[in-house]
Amino acid sequence: MLIVDGFAGGTVGAPSTAKVCELEPLVAKARATVTWGGFDETSPSGLCFTSGTTGDPKGVTYTHRSSYLHTLRLLQADSMAISGKDNVLMVVPMFHANAWGLPFVAPAVGAKLVLPGRYADGASLARLIATEDVTVAIGVSTVWLGLVEHLDAVGGALPTLKRIVVGGAPLSPALMARIERGLGVIVQNSWGMTELSPSGTVTAPHESARSAAVSGRRRWESIFLLTDAMVDRCRSNAASRAT
Repeated sequence: MLIVDGFAGGTVGAPSTAKVCELEPLVAKARATVTWGGFDETSPSGLCFTSGTTGDPKGVTYTHRSSYLHTLRLLQADSMAISGKDNVLMVVPMFHANAWGLPFVAPAVGAKLVLPGRYADGASLARLIATEDVTVAIGVSTVWLGLVEHLDAVGGALPTLKRIVVGGAPLSPALMARIERGLGVIVQNSWGMTELSPSGTVTAPHESARSAAVSGRRRWESIFLLTDAMVDRCRSNAASRAT
């Protein structure tokens, strides 16, 4: 077991046969010189666990290649369209599918990445957006509902905020309309899953017919198979006959 933040002696519940190590002493012992980039692009770069979007819970390994392609996709004009002039508020934990890839996207173009820490209530986010001149905010819809309700209660506006990208759960038409009306922003609906690195579809910011029922356009490098229970049954029957 590797303890990344704490002391090995305080580990509770570790099996008696487990070897428990602390990260920092191991790093301090390293003496070899490492040349960055001396690895295959398909080598692992990260590991996230999913609660079972496509079945049983499983670990998903990201590669340098998959993260790089995912970053290019999110930077496109028809996707999140983040540029170097943006200040991006990331209200997504980094353990949630690499925070939707944002820790790679913002540095790629020199955008400022604003992190709220544990404070995701409406009042804290309003102060942070105003202080950091946030232009794009990203997170689940319930977070932005809290922000709207706070501003409704105390007044005020957030003029620098132009767009909000939502995902993680279905967005109701009423909530989408309330966020856009209350904050004066464009809401971009999106969909994804851990296995996709994780973005799958994003509504373009310039899309005039935005809808809470539509999650946007698919990634250009992705191939989607649309199916239903009847198609699955037909395939199962065909496979049975073939055997």
